[in-house]
Amino acid sequence: NEKGMIIEFIPLESDIKIGDIFVTSGIGNSYPSGYFVGRVNSTDESLNSSFMRVSLEPTQNINKLELVLIVKEKND
Repeated sequence: NEKGMIIEFIPLESDIKIGDIFVTSGIGNSYPSGYFVGRVNSTDESLNSSFMRVSLEPTQNINKLELVLIVKEKND
């Protein structure tokens, strides 16, 4: 959405609370792990009985970013 990010299809049994911070996982080796993505500002469990939707406020003002460079240490 225009004020943040939406993550859908999160299992209801996930322990997610307002104020939690989402970080990159590094799974799949597409992105390095441990980088802040956003802070949870709302959860919606009314979509269906199995999943919730989480709204995140980005940790950075993504509308003003022009270039992002991520440098990752090479593992030998």
